[in-house]
Amino acid sequence: MTYYVDFNNQTDRTWTMVVYQTLPDSVGLDSVAWKKTTVPQKAESGVDWEIEYLVALANYKQTGGIGVYKASQKFNNIQLGTKWKVVFKDGVQQLEPDGQAQRPELIVIGNDSKSLADVGVGMSNNSAVYQRDVLSSSSAQFKVTPTYYVGLFNNLELGTVISSNVVVGPMEVKFPSGQNKALLTATLDGQAIKLDLSYQSALVANYEQVQKLSRSIGSEFFDVPVEQQPEFGTDYTFAATLVFGTLAVATWAYGNKSLIAQAANVVIDNFSSFDQTARTFKIVGQSALACATAMEAILKAIKDNAPPSLLKEGESSVDVSYKNLACQK
Repeated sequence: MTYYVDFNNQTDRTWTMVVYQTLPDSVGLDSVAWKKTTVPQKAESGVDWEIEYLVALANYKQTGGIGVYKASQKFNNIQLGTKWKVVFKDGVQQLEPDGQAQRPELIVIGNDSKSLADVGVGMSNNSAVYQRDVLSSSSAQFKVTPTYYVGLFNNLELGTVISSNVVVGPMEVKFPSGQNKALLTATLDGQAIKLDLSYQSALVANYEQVQKLSRSIGSEFFDVPVEQQPEFGTDYTFAATLVFGTLAVATWAYGNKSLIAQAANVVIDNFSSFDQTARTFKIVGQSALACATAMEAILKAIKDNAPPSLLKEGESSVDVSYKNLACQK
């Protein structure tokens, strides 16, 4: 799932919004500017990320009392439960894989370089926290269960240590169950700046996929005669049966109607007739899209938003389909 934090700047000056992380279960770490966007007055922009972990080796420098980490090496898309080590090879410190960590929720980075090392972890292509000056023959352990914060800063670069340089805030970003978008709004309240943080669901559709799906609409109908196949631009009522490969995903979908409806950009009136044995339930709703396209959007919303913990080991997507589609104007 992709997460979003948008910034609506309704003040009279330019601000840099920064999202950063802390790891409450790991001590002695520096949190750094992880995601940022600079937004002028009366404008809006945002940042986004996915839960894809990385390890990093960095150089730490301090200027004007503010520390900045510059990553010299990163490995993206790594797994929790892995172990890494810093070695000195070819005249420079380097990271290398070093097997599995003793605990599956940890990322461990050892230092075998015979010099101090600055090591860190992060997500979505950017480092988020560092442990500075790790001694040779010792290691840093990161339990990556982050707490997210957002605040307003004067312009700063990614990797800058978060300290007293937060100008407005910070506020904790805590996504409610089933939601993946936060909106930070800054307004003037007299001489003060007021921050408001709200949450919603978001879906970004791939344009080429949407076009391909639209072109194939004639072949996507089940149980709908050719003469009754609808056109775009008209409101339709649909009813269909969703079929799931696992009961866990079916139960999650049954309980997250609002999230699925918003992600698919349809109105779902009800989920009914939940047959747990068959892992199916009936879905009824309305859409301005032709019904089969609406159903494909619903399936995609389920596949994109179902928590990874619900997926079968080794599966890359949710096994979900639909049948018995009925469509009316």
